[in-house]
Amino acid sequence: MELIQYLRTLKPAEKVAFADRVRELEPKASLGHLRNVASSFRECAPKLAIAIERASEGSVTRRELVKDWRFLWPEYADQYDVSQGAAAEVAHV
Repeated sequence: MELIQYLRTLKPAEKVAFADRVRELEPKASLGHLRNVASSFRECAPKLAIAIERASEGSVTRRELVKDWRFLWPEYADQYDVSQGAAAEVAHV
């Protein structure tokens, strides 16, 4: 699920709680910054992507947040490709 979709599923108080969970792992993150990342106004830093993935309990993954995720986390490539049914995508990389 994309971050913007995830945020839309949350009530206002849940958004604040989510931002607080992200901030526990990435202290510089704010709800405003998360909205900017979700709207593609800002790129998502790798450390923030991990924090979002953990705070969303895997609903939003680093793969959806970071363009070059395969180069940063190659150990996850097979896991994502199998679970996402994207084996063909790997062949073209």
